[in-house]
Amino acid sequence: MINTCRQRAEEYRKAVFKPDGSITINHDQTQNKVFRSADLPSFTSIDLQELGLILLQMSFNPSLNAIIENDHVEYWSFVNTLAHRNNRIDNWIRVHHPLISFVDCNLLNQMQLKYTDQENRACQNALLSELRYRKHFASVWAGFAYLEGLSRRICMSYLHSDGTVTKAFKVAKKQYRSHRGNARSKSRKGSSQISNLYHLLTLVRRIVSKETRNVLSQVFSLHTPKEVFQWRNDCLHGSEDGTSVVIVLYSLISILLLEVLRQSEP
Repeated sequence: MINTCRQRAEEYRKAVFKPDGSITINHDQTQNKVFRSADLPSFTSIDLQELGLILLQMSFNPSLNAIIENDHVEYWSFVNTLAHRNNRIDNWIRVHHPLISFVDCNLLNQMQLKYTDQENRACQNALLSELRYRKHFASVWAGFAYLEGLSRRICMSYLHSDGTVTKAFKVAKKQYRSHRGNARSKSRKGSSQISNLYHLLTLVRRIVSKETRNVLSQVFSLHTPKEVFQWRNDCLHGSEDGTSVVIVLYSLISILLLEVLRQSEP
C-alpha cells in the first residue's frame, strides 16, 4: 500500500511541478491524490512516518512554492488524533498541537458565505480576504513553537522541557552542559540552556529509534536542520511563510509524534 502511495505522489509531482519551479494546478483540491482516507487506520506507525516523508517529497520545491493538498491536512489531522487519544504520552504534546489554525481558516471561509447584509458583507469580505491571504502566518508561528516543545520532550534524557540542560552533549561543534557540569568541568564551559532549533533537531535525530532516524535522514537531505532553523527565524520575524515551510513543518511534527507514540507503547 505504501508503494502505491509513493507511485501516486510521483505522478502528482510530474503533473504539478515544472522544471522552472512553476506550478500547474489542474485538479480538484478537495480530493486526496496519494492515499484513500479509509486506508489510514490500517497503516502501521512506520508506514505513517514513511507516508509523511512521501507527502513532503512530492511537494519539494527549492523556491518554497507548493500546494497544501487535502492529503497533507488529512494526514496531519489523523496523526494528531492518534496523539490526542493516547493518554500515555505527555499531556502537553496531546493538547497543544497547533493544527487548529488550519481549521480556523476554513471556518472563516464558511462564515463569508453566511452574511446577507450587503454593507456588512462587503466589510467582512475585505477582512476575510486578508486573513485568507495571510492564513499560514498563524500556522507557521504556532507550528515552530510546537516543534521546539516536542523536540525538547523527545530529548528529556538531556534537558528539561524549558530547555535547561541536565546532561552534557555536543552538537554542531557546540558544547552543552548542566549548571552542575559546568561547575565541575575543568575544560571549556558549555551552555546550560538550549533554544537553537538547529541544535535541537540534530540532537533529536541522535536520540530517536533507528526507524525514525532513517526517515529523518531523508527529510533532512531535502531540508537540513539548519535550514529549518533559519525558516523559524525568518517566519517569526515576518519575512517568510511559504507553503513549503508549512508542509515540511507539519510533516516533520507528524513524523516525530509517531516516534513518541511508538515509544509509549507498553
